[in-house]
Amino acid sequence: MSVYHPTETRCRCGMLLTVPLVRSANAVRSPAIREAILRGTFHTALCPGCRRRVQVESTFLYTDLKKQTAILVKPKSGRRTHLSDSEALLQAAKALGRSLPRSSGHLRVVYGLGELREKLVCQDAGLDDRALELAKVLVIQDHPFLIHRPRLQMELAGVRKGQLEFIAYHHNQPERFRVTMPSTVVEQVTPGLGRVFGGRSPGSPDFWVNFRSLSTRYDALNALGALASDIQAGGKPVLTENQGFQNMIQKLPRGKDLSADSKSQLQIVFDHAVKMKDQKAQDQLIEVRFGKDIDDEWALNNHASDLRAIWEVLRQLPESNVEGNSRLDSLGLEKDADWVDSGYFDPSSDLIGIGANVPGTTESFKDVLRHEVGHAVYYQKQKLIDGWLETRFGWKALQVTKAGIHAWVTAMGGWGKATPAQKSEIINAIAKNTPAESFAGTRDFEIQGNPVWTKSFGPRKAFVASVEDWWENCARWHRYGGRRFYVNSYYRQLMIVSDETIDLVRNMPSLYAAMSPLEFFAELYAFYFDPDAKGKVIIPKNVRDWLDANIGRPSPAVKKTAKKRRG
Repeated sequence: MSVYHPTETRCRCGMLLTVPLVRSANAVRSPAIREAILRGTFHTALCPGCRRRVQVESTFLYTDLKKQTAILVKPKSGRRTHLSDSEALLQAAKALGRSLPRSSGHLRVVYGLGELREKLVCQDAGLDDRALELAKVLVIQDHPFLIHRPRLQMELAGVRKGQLEFIAYHHNQPERFRVTMPSTVVEQVTPGLGRVFGGRSPGSPDFWVNFRSLSTRYDALNALGALASDIQAGGKPVLTENQGFQNMIQKLPRGKDLSADSKSQLQIVFDHAVKMKDQKAQDQLIEVRFGKDIDDEWALNNHASDLRAIWEVLRQLPESNVEGNSRLDSLGLEKDADWVDSGYFDPSSDLIGIGANVPGTTESFKDVLRHEVGHAVYYQKQKLIDGWLETRFGWKALQVTKAGIHAWVTAMGGWGKATPAQKSEIINAIAKNTPAESFAGTRDFEIQGNPVWTKSFGPRKAFVASVEDWWENCARWHRYGGRRFYVNSYYRQLMIVSDETIDLVRNMPSLYAAMSPLEFFAELYAFYFDPDAKGKVIIPKNVRDWLDANIGRPSPAVKKTAKKRRG
């Protein structure tokens, strides 16, 4: 029988679970283990919080000596170490004291329980697993849409009525595709096995039989691991001028396609590039690590710490906000006179621009970058966030149209005894006197002969309070019914927000959060996800809970504090 060891793991919902795991699974002594693997219930537990079944990745040795089989099972993220894992399996097989001849093809290294299950299905069906992997290449040839997304996973579900049934899916994507192919295809590809899997050197065993192993990305990942080990051992390798480094950079997977181990190794190499003052290498490593294009000008910028600050900020943010955010494409260095002291996000190109006058040595650089990533996250989840901003914070941005003006005036108590003609006169005057793309604010104006447009009329009070840099004067905005009203003369919108929200803004690092709902979210994001910021206790718990559940969890706090920003 096999010995189970209680191991703690955490569900995606945050609940801590205890899952019994084995370090060695003997299928002869414990046949129930083999059945659990085939059913997909092995090393799993049901979370009592969210009722999700959690499967735990771990390392263990699976043996079935009746079938002369030994399989080393490793977590999915460990694929790049398949050569050293194969050597470890060979040594383990020798230690078993039984005959497990390599020529029989029953020594295997697999990554994840899905790959293990597939090997057992192959055994039951009498299939050569090497031929099965070649058959997967034909599946992709017949269904090329499968490779339109990265991180394709494909596993044999079973063999039924002469058909191979595959399940294809993409990592972190919900869709599952069932693909069938005649089992005779295995016989058709068998003559090619020697050319594909037969050239492995006896001195360097490789027991990972998987179509993924045909990719050169694993050569690059092995090179990355070797480079990181060299640096940790005290080496000082040249990066930018090294052709091997450049070849590795070109072949490495990027962003969300990287494993946690590879990201840790990239951190070691990046820190080395900083010590070597190799800014071009820093630029290239950022592009690989986060999967985003970086303007070449960053490597030529006078502020040598900019690239290091970019790395630090992006690494501390939730992965889904950066690597997994299709609305964040590139990061540019902006030398335009209007933006050299701040930043912006362009939703038409998914570009973040940061001004050349914002040095990376300052906290304000990091704050600007976090703020602009907040904008990218907003556009990534705009519908969800818009609904939350309105229901939780009372934000409404009304257009300067007849309907929008009428809704704004109605929210402030209505038109009183105004006649239709007087209403029309006021609507036209508001439309005429609401500026656009200006931080200068609004000005008071008269409507001759109109008895409604007086200095006590709510909409006029809102105009009077919407002065230059109106967000700085949010405490003076017109108040009615627990809400505040003002004019946003940059976006040319008529604004409504709750008193409670403005009270929160006045305690945040920057009053710029009162500029608009879009800027409020970006400021709240930058504040909440700044690991150095103090005073985040002012953010209501239900707001923090919503951000944790829908945007991501912030990195643990360290030191320092947030500064003001604008952009």
